[in-house]
Amino acid sequence: MALGIKPTQLIAPAMPKRSSGSCANTPIGEDGMGTVLAQPLTSALSTCNDQAHHKGMVPRLIAPDADFVLYVDEAGDPGLKAIAPHDAKGASEWFVLGAVLLRAKYEPDTVSWVKAIRKDINAIQGDSLHFRSLSATKRLRACDLVSGLPVKAFAVASHKLNMKSYYNARAASRMSAPDWFYNWCLRLMLERVTAAVQASCERNGHPVRPIRIVLAERGGHAYGQMAVYLDHLRQQAKHGTSILKRRVIVPEAIDWRLIDRIQANRSAGAQLADVVASAFFSALRRPSTDAAIEPARRLRPIMATENRRVDDFGLVLQPPAYEVEIDAIFKDIFRYYGHVL
Repeated sequence: MALGIKPTQLIAPAMPKRSSGSCANTPIGEDGMGTVLAQPLTSALSTCNDQAHHKGMVPRLIAPDADFVLYVDEAGDPGLKAIAPHDAKGASEWFVLGAVLLRAKYEPDTVSWVKAIRKDINAIQGDSLHFRSLSATKRLRACDLVSGLPVKAFAVASHKLNMKSYYNARAASRMSAPDWFYNWCLRLMLERVTAAVQASCERNGHPVRPIRIVLAERGGHAYGQMAVYLDHLRQQAKHGTSILKRRVIVPEAIDWRLIDRIQANRSAGAQLADVVASAFFSALRRPSTDAAIEPARRLRPIMATENRRVDDFGLVLQPPAYEVEIDAIFKDIFRYYGHVL
């Protein structure tokens, strides 16, 4: 039951170390970290930056180097107006953001990892690894293989029936409902991801540097507004003016110049994030042929922890359990990861 080569052999040979001021060459926690895409991406923001530079409008803004890369994908629909099963033709009851956090120094390796996984499970048709198109057996095996890689996984699961028709006047004045809802879930994830990176760097005596964030592209999403929103949160956290103070984004870990998007079928890292998002989405389906809790359980070795706990860190329930009640059929996966429901 191997990939043909051991997961540790999928890691590229050690690259030249960066300066002692970088935490890129030190492990995160007990498990260490892993990879990113081989080629840099071009976001809407960096494209505008390039165009403005060539027109002589502004100095060219050079993005800083990143020690870590976060790949993010989604499962479900962020729509809130009509939600299944209560509404005919409604959007999905749950929306899940899934992510994998990788060390940037292993940039070339995600491609070979995904190729090896596809070969192992005989999913070589098409041009990418897509969890939804796999059989139940192949889904389990894919999760087993992903859980053997040196990455950390995060998932934010939002039960949308508890937010149906919720109206955020401040957010709605700036962006559409699906956009602000997606951005809110991303915020919850980044609060935890940046905390994990900060904890790693502090343990190793290195400063925190911005994370490169690569988002699987969503049609029609206003990425420019999203970047402005995240930078606003960063500024609030930096100056101690955050409205919600239970968790805040670590300001040193966010830089809008390092926010990118890419089509998932062109990104090995995004395809790994899809495995995480879709595995948890599958665990939160009402009884059907696509409903299964075991794939998400198989990801436990890579789920991010805080004080050795996954609940409300590697796996976030939104709204939180102390605010709302969810159906019993959905509780098992949260209880498995330590949530008290």
